[in-house]
Amino acid sequence: MSFASQRFTSLTKNASVFDSGVDTPNYIFNFLDFVLWYQETHGTTRGIKASDFEFKYRNSVEHFYPQNPNLDEGHEKLPSEELNNFGNLCIMARGHNSLRSNLMPDAKIKEFRSTDQSLKFELMQKIAEHDGIWYIEQINKHGQQMKEILAEFVKNADI
Repeated sequence: MSFASQRFTSLTKNASVFDSGVDTPNYIFNFLDFVLWYQETHGTTRGIKASDFEFKYRNSVEHFYPQNPNLDEGHEKLPSEELNNFGNLCIMARGHNSLRSNLMPDAKIKEFRSTDQSLKFELMQKIAEHDGIWYIEQINKHGQQMKEILAEFVKNADI
């Protein structure tokens, strides 16, 4: 784990890298999925299905709340700061992203529910379903929580 933690630390020296939208490094998301999986399978309970999770090649950063929502349907465009916030981002296979990039979060949840997405996506889904909305408050809170989980894990890792 020390190599993975060291790589993560070197990638995130500049904290703004988390909130870089599609330019956020895939490694950060993959490392987060590993941390969530590891913690869930070692006693931390967040209600995600870590035992069913498969590490797969996911190479495309997706905005959970879309970059270009359908304004004709009454959806607002998010300010860039929230749109590109780590809390609004997850990683998935490029084919999934390109087909569904402008769907609203509730539509993405319905579309992806039966597919095996990232554990971060699963957490975002749980929050959106629990709160009945995925918007600025949920994005900021989730982003902060994920950064804290990563920081705590790296701090306690054998580096």
